[in-house]
Amino acid sequence: LSRLKHATRDPLAAGPGLAVRVHKTQVTSSILFELLVVVIAPVVFVLVLDESCLRYYLDFAPDLASLMEAWGIDQRGWKAYRPGFCSRRLLSEFSYVWLIYALMRGLFSPSKTLIQAHPKAQRLMTWFRSIC
Repeated sequence: LSRLKHATRDPLAAGPGLAVRVHKTQVTSSILFELLVVVIAPVVFVLVLDESCLRYYLDFAPDLASLMEAWGIDQRGWKAYRPGFCSRRLLSEFSYVWLIYALMRGLFSPSKTLIQAHPKAQRLMTWFRSIC
């Protein structure tokens, strides 16, 4: 997408200024995509579908919706929103995911980079590429 945005096939051949802009666009779009996929989308879907939040799961289960309607507890949307319960549900469901993700990004990625920079690891990777 960055090459399309900057209208180039080979950003390195066009000069350092264009190469920097192309790579900056790639990094920005990668970070935004990761933020959307890892943080925003799961939270929004749980907020919309969970029992403790907006309860729109009832739209996908008509039998359960009719039962809840008979009992008088078929509220959906902001009528069904319970402030203390929804935030607690979101935190309890996603805090482990966010913690593990942060630990993996903070510990695994630098370790991988250090291992790949070691001369023995580089020789091993070169050897592996030669046999494949």
